Amino acid sequence: MKKLLTIISLIAIISLLASVLVMPASAETVTGSCGENVTYSFDSETGVLTISGTGPITTTSAWSSFRSSVLSAVVEDGVTAIPNSAFSSFSNMESITIASSVQSIGRSAFADCLKLKDITLPAGLTAIQRSTFGECYALTSIVIPDSVTVIEDSAFSGCGALANVHLGKGVTKIEADAFMACGKLTTISIPATITTIHQSAFASATKLATVNFYCGTEAQWNAIKGAFKADVAVNFHVNGGNEINKEPTATEDGAIGYVCDACGQEIILETIPATGEVTEAETTAAATTAAATTAAETTAADETKDGGCKSFITGGAAIVAITSVLGAAYVAKRKED
Repeated sequence: MKKLLTIISLIAIISLLASVLVMPASAETVTGSCGENVTYSFDSETGVLTISGTGPITTTSAWSSFRSSVLSAVVEDGVTAIPNSAFSSFSNMESITIASSVQSIGRSAFADCLKLKDITLPAGLTAIQRSTFGECYALTSIVIPDSVTVIEDSAFSGCGALANVHLGKGVTKIEADAFMACGKLTTISIPATITTIHQSAFASATKLATVNFYCGTEAQWNAIKGAFKADVAVNFHVNGGNEINKEPTATEDGAIGYVCDACGQEIILETIPATGEVTEAETTAAATTAAATTAAETTAADETKDGGCKSFITGGAAIVAITSVLGAAYVAKRKED
């Protein structure tokens, strides 16, 4: 009997353990400190990591245990700096929102974030540091704020899907391998503020075929062109869609072109010669203008008439014409007499 009870007890215990093992794990929120006045909160159900507080993030070691579980991250207003390698190898993170209070992002901060495809950089950032986005294979576009002055070496190296890059007007220097192996990059617009581009900055960016050089001079282009393939097409102004389509008239040429987005200059790509033929509308407009001018001049003549011949005749063309007719009649009358 005892053996039977023992067997039943063991079966009950095994059943209980089995039921516990197959129960789904409950969602939990993990919290902790990552700076003197900065904390983090990770919601395992949604996969969202939120960093809040004031001042810089100084440690990220506590994140290592759930690094691969983070799907998105939010760095809230008040946080001022993200340290080196802070989010490196967050292999499943697809997006991150960074508050404008962040002024510094460290080296390799997002390196090897293989699924990262959406990020907006804060306006106060001054540099894109070394390997910040290295090997972010899913990143398709990036806007560099005007506050950034330098893009350091390998900043976007290996971003194979990166097809759209907008460089802010404050950038002066692009370092070695910054956009190396960005295989889908076909066009890049560069502000004239850039004075230095390392020769390997765009190495292995094999599809890069067009450079829009924001209103820079040929001399400025010559100083940086070594970074690009010899057959790259260069546009010294930027066509953002503000088109010029001016029809020719009888006396004025027409034009096709655009207004440069960067400097506002009108760039004429094609001139259409004047037709030399006066249209009915132009004839009517000219006649209307001439009539208005004649009326104004006649009024002026009347207003300035003081009995003197000079002031009367110089009042306008109509007066001169009338005087000529009267003179001709006078001469004809004299001949009859």
